[in-house]
Amino acid sequence: TGSVQSPEAAVPGDDTATDSVNKRQKRSLSNLDDILTKISGVAGGTWYAQTGGGTNYLCLPKNPQWGKYQDGFQGGTAWMYGAEYQIEADVPFGDRSMNDQNVVCSVCHTDHNSVLMIPARKTCPAGWYPEYDGYLMANYRYHAGSKEFVCMDKQPQAAHSGHTNQNGALFYPTEAYCGSLPCPPYVQGRELTCVVCVK
Repeated sequence: TGSVQSPEAAVPGDDTATDSVNKRQKRSLSNLDDILTKISGVAGGTWYAQTGGGTNYLCLPKNPQWGKYQDGFQGGTAWMYGAEYQIEADVPFGDRSMNDQNVVCSVCHTDHNSVLMIPARKTCPAGWYPEYDGYLMANYRYHAGSKEFVCMDKQPQAAHSGHTNQNGALFYPTEAYCGSLPCPPYVQGRELTCVVCVK
């Protein structure tokens, strides 16, 4: 059923894309009949260095609906910011720099009963089928505001508003750190992959 943490995909030809723990980028899917896009929009969250506010990333629709409101900032509120990729090199997305690009997203419904995000894997276990694979991302390790780990599609897309460097909620690649994490099989400083599987 549709929720921000539900499995995600986008419909080919749609101008939006997807990303997430279960948010995926637009591209052709073998199981489009099983998927229905519920919300397409932009990713958002708490400012990367704020200690308060929410800890999760959200997919915000392009057409918000308002209840009772008072324009202007009020005291005692949380703030919602847009999200950007923060990738200083072309790794892990090949020769395409996504640094400071605004993140687009979709929230979708699938007929599959189970959804599983597996970090550090690119393939699904027997009996499971891949929705997408990509790279594990989260907030920067020294920023005050913690965020969830998200599986971002290996073919990232950016919002049409594009490259603005306004910060907000940020997505950084996640690398292995040896010690309590066993090396081998993990490798110090290597970007971690991920896959979202369904059955």
